[in-house]
Amino acid sequence: MNKTIVHHERATSLEVTVKKVEVSNSVIKLGLDIHFQVYVAVAQYDHTLPKAPRRMEPKEFVPWVESLLRAGHTVHVVYEACGFGFGLYRQLRAALVECAWRMVRFQPQYPPVKKRLSVLAKGSWATGAQRKKAIVAVARQLAVDLWRLHTGRCTADQLGFRL
Repeated sequence: MNKTIVHHERATSLEVTVKKVEVSNSVIKLGLDIHFQVYVAVAQYDHTLPKAPRRMEPKEFVPWVESLLRAGHTVHVVYEACGFGFGLYRQLRAALVECAWRMVRFQPQYPPVKKRLSVLAKGSWATGAQRKKAIVAVARQLAVDLWRLHTGRCTADQLGFRL
């Protein structure tokens, strides 16, 4: 792929123009926004900038992806709820929130809990919305920390877990 810096007469700044060489076997990443009557897909070929969004009817989507596959491309698709769907997303979020509440009860020294303990502690004067925001924040950080622990990037002590 060749990159050339081009300045057009009417342009206010330098622009990088990419001459794309069509290569079969390129990796295409598709980001989707799925609605009942229309799909919006954004495609990124290899490591280039994403293309403009493409709107299509649901019945057009699968044939379009099949045509990309027939052309020899590798296609990765992800949509709003990551790669696993809203049902699993909701179940995973509920499980993480349950774990976060257990962290509040059994490991109050865990840094994300400690930071929000005034809102999450039993008998606090926080509103329901404040408590929900706080526990979701703890749950998100817990998911990241569990991933760090699982991949060996950090130890339990570094993360503030008491084992």
